[in-house]
Amino acid sequence: MSRNRSRGGAAKLRPVHFLASVFALLVLACLAVITESSKTNGQQSDGPASFPAPRTAEAGRPELCSHERVSCFDLGKAWGVVIRGVRPSEGAVIWERGGPGSALPVDIDIVRRDLPQFVYERDVLIVSEPWERHLPDDPCRSSLGEQMRTLLDDETDTPPTNSCDFPKLWWTASSYRDAVMRLVSYAGVFLQGLYADSFGATRAGWIKDVIRGRKGWQVLNVPAPAPGAITGAELIGERAKVVVATAAREYSKLCISYTWACRTKFADLFRPSEATGTISSGDLSSALLWATYDWTNRSNELWRAVDLARRGERSTLKKLSFAASYRSGASTVFPNLAGYLAGICVTYGHWPRLHALAESSAEAMVAARLARMHIPCHAFRPPVGSVRIASDGCAVINKADPVAPSSLLRQWLDRGEPGRILAHSYPGHGSVPPTVAEKLNRAVHAGTCRA
Repeated sequence: MSRNRSRGGAAKLRPVHFLASVFALLVLACLAVITESSKTNGQQSDGPASFPAPRTAEAGRPELCSHERVSCFDLGKAWGVVIRGVRPSEGAVIWERGGPGSALPVDIDIVRRDLPQFVYERDVLIVSEPWERHLPDDPCRSSLGEQMRTLLDDETDTPPTNSCDFPKLWWTASSYRDAVMRLVSYAGVFLQGLYADSFGATRAGWIKDVIRGRKGWQVLNVPAPAPGAITGAELIGERAKVVVATAAREYSKLCISYTWACRTKFADLFRPSEATGTISSGDLSSALLWATYDWTNRSNELWRAVDLARRGERSTLKKLSFAASYRSGASTVFPNLAGYLAGICVTYGHWPRLHALAESSAEAMVAARLARMHIPCHAFRPPVGSVRIASDGCAVINKADPVAPSSLLRQWLDRGEPGRILAHSYPGHGSVPPTVAEKLNRAVHAGTCRA
């Protein structure tokens, strides 16, 4: 803020008024500082006064920043996004979008689609994942691509290492909390709520005390297992079990569209035979993982690719397999993969060794595919201790979720009070259904989801 000063004014002061004038100038200076520090939309800022002036996002700024309702800030380790809502008086909410490896939404329509309306109408704050601010360099992506090719396509048990600086691409508890506090300070908002999707719940405990006021609330939507509460081997085993169960259940409905499905058992799809043709069990396992993120909308594409592979055209199934491992080609990876591994490997430890998954069942093959993708996690130290915030806020549980199996969510649910757990069943890993969203809205306003 510029200050206009009268040149030579002090020379005209009479001696008798000099001390009084100095005192007056000091008072005015203090008032100016107080006035400037209180200009935060009439609300108290949560950030400490030691934060430097915010840097608006320019170089490499996310697409979302171009919308008129959106302001973006460079937080140093990540991008910070503020989406102004139509009900700012109800307090701001921080949205943890899940992941890991989840990029910022590219436009406001995706935000509207993915958030319940009562959240979308507030001021929404998003902190990007660190890899999106500091993209993995070419040596990292090249070596990681070669590692994935040898693991998933050649199925080599001793792949080359990668050269990625994973700590740079993910959070520590202190760096994440600092980024959130900076964004809250820059936005000048009163942070009252936390809405965390899936893996975003694993960071909820780091900023629990940042949510302000008696009406502070927290909602965990299909939360991933709590950090350190399970092993990587348990996560892979449960995911494989639910993925195969979901696919096998839906497979029986295919007789009308694909008559070969009536003659072939689901488990036999993973074994070379005259009926299955040239289907790769590895590609099929990866494609199943891809489809179960949104089974309703992806299953038709999956079964079409399986049918084409049976007839000798394997490229479509291979593309779905690439998509499941963040690849666009055999050795070409998207930057999301480095971000995914940086987040998942530091959160869970004790990942399975390949020799322990030598069975030939469908479940074991899907588990082996997941284990191969997570081989880089063996270089990480297992996390110490676990996070328990089960009695805080509300949780939405999808009993049919193949990505965050409900069997692994007891860490969040133990000690949960009646009315705080809202359950539904949908074969996928998506947004909250409208009926559940309305119940959440009532629970938040009633104080049931208090943080």
